[in-house]
Amino acid sequence: MLNTDTVLECRSLIKRYGKQNVLNKVDITVNRGDIYLLLGPNGAGKTTLLSIITGILKSDGGSVHFKGSSLKSGIRIGGFIENPAFYNDKTGYDNLKMIGWIHRKRPDIKRIDSLCCSLALDPAVLKKKVSKYSTGMRKKLALVRALLFDPDLLVLDEPANGLDPEGINEIREAVQYANRQEGITILLSSHLLIEARKIATKIGILREGRVVLERLLDENGAKGLRIKTGQGYGVKVKSIVQAMGFNLSLSGGTEVDVFAPEDKWPGILKKISDNNIPLYTAVPLADDIEQIYFKASGL
Repeated sequence: MLNTDTVLECRSLIKRYGKQNVLNKVDITVNRGDIYLLLGPNGAGKTTLLSIITGILKSDGGSVHFKGSSLKSGIRIGGFIENPAFYNDKTGYDNLKMIGWIHRKRPDIKRIDSLCCSLALDPAVLKKKVSKYSTGMRKKLALVRALLFDPDLLVLDEPANGLDPEGINEIREAVQYANRQEGITILLSSHLLIEARKIATKIGILREGRVVLERLLDENGAKGLRIKTGQGYGVKVKSIVQAMGFNLSLSGGTEVDVFAPEDKWPGILKKISDNNIPLYTAVPLADDIEQIYFKASGL
């Protein structure tokens, strides 16, 4: 039975070009509130999968369900596949008006200005022809266009592609704004592993047309706590933590990784402090995205 929080569910999706299976029985599940990141090398099938989900391509097998239905009538989808397309000889605002015609709604100027402000796009830019826009400005305009009529699901194909570090950061912040402030579920693709840690709540790893792993990041909360103490005190921390019944690893005599639920951290730190052991830092242990990716990919 489909979870009531499920926004998108793909099951056994197949896409062929000639005799080649570009997608081979792909399964993914995107739940309400997710920032779901499809990771994979170029040619893995990410764009093809997103194109089927958005209706640009038809699959050769399998199913796509939105909120439990095979019809898109119950869900609003926004976003872009590959490079967002515009009428380059028209202004940014003219392009937004055109999307309004498609939705049979007049674009709300206040809504446009609010989105531009939130996505760090100067509203004055909308008065310029899109042919004058940089790659980053085009992608921000595409995000404004996608968010204008409040989608349930935002689908973005390689949104950071072709951008400099500043542009990547701005797009990342825009995606997080859409998710956290607008409450929009997001499905995006990337071949950049660093984006998984910085933006995603859930990942699917796609290789050669197959999803080899799908998982939440930090699905059980952070995995533990990394404690930095003074030289020679690591062994004492180890003894205390072991006595409390938790697993750990000790590195260099000063750094201890404690594998314990988050609600146990205050008690562990208090016990260490009560034993007059210096505590320099204590930071959560996060998932190692590279390790997850390469292990799942068999590399």
